[in-house]
Amino acid sequence: MAIPTRPGVVGHFMSDPELTTSENGRNRLFAWVGLQDPNPNEDGTFPPAVRTQLVMFNASATRAAETFRNGDNFVATGRVDASEHNGEQRERFIASSIGPDNNLSTIHLQRGRTEQRTQEQSAPDREAQEADPAAAALARREQELDAAPATGAAAAASAQREPVAR
Repeated sequence: MAIPTRPGVVGHFMSDPELTTSENGRNRLFAWVGLQDPNPNEDGTFPPAVRTQLVMFNASATRAAETFRNGDNFVATGRVDASEHNGEQRERFIASSIGPDNNLSTIHLQRGRTEQRTQEQSAPDREAQEADPAAAALARREQELDAAPATGAAAAASAQREPVAR
């Protein structure tokens, strides 16, 4: 089975991304970017970055406009769009996803509650739960019950009950 792949580029923003609305009402991001050739010259230096346009649409465009600014390094996947304008061939990159280039940038991820809880568990706890799915489910349920304070009649009843061995 072939691994599904799509074109990708590595570069940096040469302008601040501009967020506009397209003719059909979609959010559209436009920016000038420099795309770096990963292959060095014979003397070990790299050729200058190729200046081109990067475009994104919809929610991805909105998130990218909030995240990136001039000078930021990125990695993006998408497709190349070629067109002709006044007899001149032009290309732009239409990105479907984009993120910071962690080879050149420091990245701080914001994790959701589930991911934080998993990271807080010790390695032996995780290994034991992975080996026994029932124990993992029971541990999660116990955490939920411990986190939720008992109220009203249920709290009074549980305080008066004697433990029962089964």
